[in-house]
Amino acid sequence: RSPVRQQGAGTRCCGGLQVVEPPLHGRIRCPTTAGAGLLAKGNPMDVEGSRELNLVGLTNGFPMISSAFCQVLAEAASVCLEDQKHGLDVEMTVTASEPRAYSVRRLEVTKQAANTYVDDVTATEWGALGMAFLLVQDLYEDTVLQQSCRGPGFDYWIGEADNDEELPPFQKKKRLEVSGIRHAGPYDIDKRVRKKLRQVSPSDGVASAVIVVVDFGAPASKVVDK
Repeated sequence: RSPVRQQGAGTRCCGGLQVVEPPLHGRIRCPTTAGAGLLAKGNPMDVEGSRELNLVGLTNGFPMISSAFCQVLAEAASVCLEDQKHGLDVEMTVTASEPRAYSVRRLEVTKQAANTYVDDVTATEWGALGMAFLLVQDLYEDTVLQQSCRGPGFDYWIGEADNDEELPPFQKKKRLEVSGIRHAGPYDIDKRVRKKLRQVSPSDGVASAVIVVVDFGAPASKVVDK
């Protein structure tokens, strides 16, 4: 692991959002399969009992997905979190094979950014994608490989970062279907998960699937394997 680089706090620009970056003193870059440059304190994947989802790191993109698109997703997720009155850092509960707590770090939302993501439906959809990209990277050590074609009932292909192009189609890959809710009621997340499980059913014979539903209100997420 390379030595920690000492640096003071600073501010950089991500599109219409100002990113306030705390000092890197005592911090290291997380070694992730996607190389998204996530930052964490102490243990690379543990922040005071929580794992970290860093939307600032998402703006770096993935090996197979452009940084420009990932910046849009990070901005949209930040707008959704800010709209629900969450600060720059907020705890999120994730229900997966076992419950997990995450510390989510969002971008600071400016007036320019707020004007860019006025449509609630689009912003929530894109923001949920960004959160899901980070979650599957941490939970499955998978990266996002490519967008799915319209029609088969899921959003993206995910898999190992070093997936061999010469392998038969769909081998070592999973389907990813994502849905976002701006502010969920008591049963909304489970209801949305059931809907998405039905939606991906037509392509069940192709590969396994991962369903991610993100609620920006709590915030909370549920991740289900199929």
